[in-house]
Amino acid sequence: MEASQRDRRCGGRPRREGDGPPGEGDGLRRQGVDPLPPYTVRVSARARRVRLVMSPAEGLVVVVPRGFALPRIPQVVAEHAAWIRRARRRLEQQARRAGALPDAALDADDGLPRWLLLRALGEAWAVGVDAARGRPAATDGLADARSVPAGLTLAGQVWIPAPLVRRGPVGWAPFLRRWLAGRARAGLLPWLERLARERGFRLAGSSVGCPKTRWGSCSAAGHVRLSLKLLFLPPELVEHVLIHELCHTVHLHHGPAFWRLVHRHDPRAAEHRRRLRGAWSYVPGWLRPARSIGPSAADRGMGRPLP
Repeated sequence: MEASQRDRRCGGRPRREGDGPPGEGDGLRRQGVDPLPPYTVRVSARARRVRLVMSPAEGLVVVVPRGFALPRIPQVVAEHAAWIRRARRRLEQQARRAGALPDAALDADDGLPRWLLLRALGEAWAVGVDAARGRPAATDGLADARSVPAGLTLAGQVWIPAPLVRRGPVGWAPFLRRWLAGRARAGLLPWLERLARERGFRLAGSSVGCPKTRWGSCSAAGHVRLSLKLLFLPPELVEHVLIHELCHTVHLHHGPAFWRLVHRHDPRAAEHRRRLRGAWSYVPGWLRPARSIGPSAADRGMGRPLP
C-alpha cells in the first residue's frame, strides 16, 4: 500500500447503514431491506473527490481526499445505498458465473478458498489446513471428485500450515500465491515456449509474476512475463494472451501492424479480446485488484473537487 494512503475503520469498527444499534441489520431484513455491507475508509493524498469502490477482495471501500470531514461518510454511504446494493449483487453474480461450484463450496466462512480451479491446465485442487506437522489423511473427504466442475480433473490437494490460516488472508494468501507461481512456471511457461517455437517467434526469456491488473507484459528485449492469474482462465483466452505477448516481441506497440500479426496467429482474436474484458470473473476474489464496477454515483455527485 502506498504511503499516501491509509485505511480507517469508522469509530474503530465497520459501520453499517445508519450506524444504528446492534441488531439493526436483522430489523432491516425483517422489513425486506437488504442492509448495507461494512465498509473501510481510505484517505488518499491523490484523491480529489469522494469515490466508492466495491471490490471482491476488500468489500466496500470509501476513498476520500485528505481533509475530508470523516463524520460525513455515513451520509455519503446512505445516499448511495442503491448503487452499493446493485454493485454487491453484480459481484455476487460474477462470482457465481465464474465458478461451477456453489459459492459456499468455493470459500470457507473465513474467506479461505476451498478450491483452486485452474481452468488453463484443466485442474482442480482442493485446499485444506495442515493442522499438525503431519498432513491430515486424504480420507477426510476434503477432495471429492464429484464436486469438481465439468472439464476439470481433481489434481490433488494443497495443504496450508495452520499458523498461516490463523493469521487470516495476510498469512494464507502469500502462501497460495507462491504455490500458484510454481504451477504457472510448470504449466504456462512451457506452453509459451512451445508456441514461440511453433509460430517462429524469438523469445528472449520468460517468467511469472502477480501484477495487479495485467495478464502479461513483454520487454523491449523480448522477455515475456506472465501473470499467475492466467491459471484461472479458460485455455482459449490464455492462448490469446500468450500470442498477444509473443507478437510484442516483433512489434512493441499496439499499432495496425501489431494487430494484423495477432489476427494472423489467432483468427478469433476479436472474440477473445471481447471475452477477456470480463475474464476477471474467473479469478478468485482474494486475487482480484480493488476495482469499482460502477461508475459510482459518488464520482459524479458527491465530494466536489478540492480547490
